[in-house]
Amino acid sequence: MPQVFSADAQSNQNAVDFTSSPPVPIIDTNPLQPPFQTCKAKIFAWAVVALDATETEIVLSLIRNPESDNVTVADVAMVVVAGQIPQALVTVAGTDQVPDPRAVSYELQLRGTTNTGNNQSTAAYIEATLISG
Repeated sequence: MPQVFSADAQSNQNAVDFTSSPPVPIIDTNPLQPPFQTCKAKIFAWAVVALDATETEIVLSLIRNPESDNVTVADVAMVVVAGQIPQALVTVAGTDQVPDPRAVSYELQLRGTTNTGNNQSTAAYIEATLISG
């Protein structure tokens, strides 16, 4: 049986502030319909972040269907030496076994762990590809 694909990619250059809680949505994909009822997804996202001088760690999360299922597909923590990395390109990738034929979307969320403000995403990109079989 041939493979069937469905994909979407989004980018933005909107500044989005994020703090230590709760995680902040940065960018998401459009809904994708799984081919043949179920499928596997591969998701990749990046963000350019400007960090407060006191921040020591940020967490990047990929979330499936943030408005309903809210399933964490991938979580990556990036440890920084406070004040040493004022701006960085951070990435996260993951795979997801889509369990049913409902449409899925994926979202990149960011949060700091030590700071109450002044972190910012200045650009972001996300892509998701659904693969049958």
